[in-house]
Amino acid sequence: MEPRRPRVETLADRVKRYGFALKQAVSPMPSDPTEIPQFFDSLEAMFRSFEIQADLRAKLLLPFLSLKAKLLISRLNDEELEDYEGVRDFLLSEFKLTPTGYKARFDNAKQSVPMKHSFILLRGSEIIYDIICVAGIVWTILTVCFLF
Repeated sequence: MEPRRPRVETLADRVKRYGFALKQAVSPMPSDPTEIPQFFDSLEAMFRSFEIQADLRAKLLLPFLSLKAKLLISRLNDEELEDYEGVRDFLLSEFKLTPTGYKARFDNAKQSVPMKHSFILLRGSEIIYDIICVAGIVWTILTVCFLF
């Protein structure tokens, strides 16, 4: 019997192996734009957990994107599609998930169903937290107060 030869790890093999593992652990991108930053946070946590190399991340992101996100990234060229951080930042900016976009949402927020005041405050604090996290910078109290 001939000894088994080690299989060469091609890009397709690595994408298939990691893609299968991620499909078991990651949910598809939500349709609500305010939940997209949490989607990317959980996806990046899975990338770290499975020790996925940077060159595979953008390729592995594609199956989890919503239809609208897939239509948006169709405008990117091949080189831009290779960069996970670039694709993520592009989608966040297109969905207007920037500090300015969150500020506009906060200002225009309306109560859709009767809510208690404590729930409204909690929801507002979640929006402020998202503003701070999406910006990716350290904010001072003065900067946050300046937004309002």
